[in-house]
Amino acid sequence: MMNAEEELKRHKHCEGTVHFLKHRIDEKQAREEYGLTEEEIEMWRRERDAPKAKSNCGLTSRELSIVSGEVAYYSNREIAEHFGLDVVAHHLANAMHKAEVCDRADLARFAVDHALPLTKLPPKKNRGRLDEEAQNELLERLKREGRR
Repeated sequence: MMNAEEELKRHKHCEGTVHFLKHRIDEKQAREEYGLTEEEIEMWRRERDAPKAKSNCGLTSRELSIVSGEVAYYSNREIAEHFGLDVVAHHLANAMHKAEVCDRADLARFAVDHALPLTKLPPKKNRGRLDEEAQNELLERLKREGRR
């Protein structure tokens, strides 16, 4: 059985691993403040930096197209026009059901978090929303902070 000091040290070590994996701290901090060894840092760096496999998470190609429009802030009408579809709401509802989310924003977040293979759409005119560069910056910052 561990005493309180060993338990605290173990907890701090685990915390350092999580912070390193989520890009919150660098190698020096991981080593000095949290006691990670060079071997651990190398192992976690490989895992952290490994390319994530893209999968469609069970979505059909049409649903992926609609999710692409959703991520790009297209309206249902704009998605329908761009992809030549008659009905968007039905496919959007199916995609949300498969992703187990209940609104469009969560569906877009799901697509980004799971690195879905989305269609690159032309940028829209800014209607009070973030432009593409600002969106990408925001997503990267949220990922670094571990919030998405």
